[in-house]
Amino acid sequence: ADDIRGMGGQVYVVFGGSGIGSTDLSTLNGTNGVVLQGQHRLTDSDDPDHPDFTFADSAGASVAYAGDVNGDGRLDLFVTNWMAETCNLFLQGAGGVYEDQAVRYGVAADGLLMEGWGAQFFDVDADGLVDLFVANGHLEENDSKGGRMPPHLFRNRDGQKLALVGSPTVGSYFKKQYLGRSVAVWDWNRDGRQDLVVSHTTDPVAMLTNRTVDAGHAISLRLIGTQCERDSTGTLVTLSVGDRLLVRELVSGDGYAATNERKLYFGLGPQSDNVNLDVSWPNGTSQRFADLASDVEYVLIQGRTDAIPVRGSNPNPATVAQQP
Repeated sequence: ADDIRGMGGQVYVVFGGSGIGSTDLSTLNGTNGVVLQGQHRLTDSDDPDHPDFTFADSAGASVAYAGDVNGDGRLDLFVTNWMAETCNLFLQGAGGVYEDQAVRYGVAADGLLMEGWGAQFFDVDADGLVDLFVANGHLEENDSKGGRMPPHLFRNRDGQKLALVGSPTVGSYFKKQYLGRSVAVWDWNRDGRQDLVVSHTTDPVAMLTNRTVDAGHAISLRLIGTQCERDSTGTLVTLSVGDRLLVRELVSGDGYAATNERKLYFGLGPQSDNVNLDVSWPNGTSQRFADLASDVEYVLIQGRTDAIPVRGSNPNPATVAQQP
């Protein structure tokens, strides 16, 4: 903790990027970024034996973590920055090394004239590929550098590009400009689609309801630890359906002044049956839940031998195998 004293950090994300049984901490301090990590203590990631970020000299404002942008099973990191500085899209590679791919994925140019704040990965159409929302806006409305700015929604195109979507396609909210700030993801109406809530400095809070037509199937999970912390931060869940693998992690801290609904969401696209889950809890224990139904929300309690359906029209009981 001595490594971040006096740095004035404004965004923290706690995650298990080093592997099960460890906890990593990413912080942005308004001038540059630093990553701390450790299994039993936090150490500076300048250590070559630990995963590392290479940060440009930029003033990071917000973090959207726990999004597997390219579908490789590794969790990636998006960072917003001040106006005239590009955002960062850090894709995690082998060995836990992160590389900025903002230019390649198309988000650098679109964010250059924006001042980004809250940002979230979420799955708009439940196809299993995470999309990206960014709230933009300058410090003050009468600022000489611009003031109000439009929000941005980037759709994930086959894990190869994040494409900015125009306002006629996504709703009236995107036709206006705001002094955007924090963003959080939740399913407020419990219809199985992820919604957003966005705060602004001079406008009321906006609750953006996801009304995507022909969205795919999905499954959502609430996790309760009994042999680890009850909130289960750092739990890693791998979902398999057909020949497809999806990875999600329950993190603590979800960007600028926001915490998302404490559950994991998996969009499945057209696949709907024989969903299997491998759950790796933070204390190192593992469980497998087999043959779950889609379009159901389950509660998973560590050590319990069944998945508890709490929402959905066709919940099938899951069988579970305890693993050492």
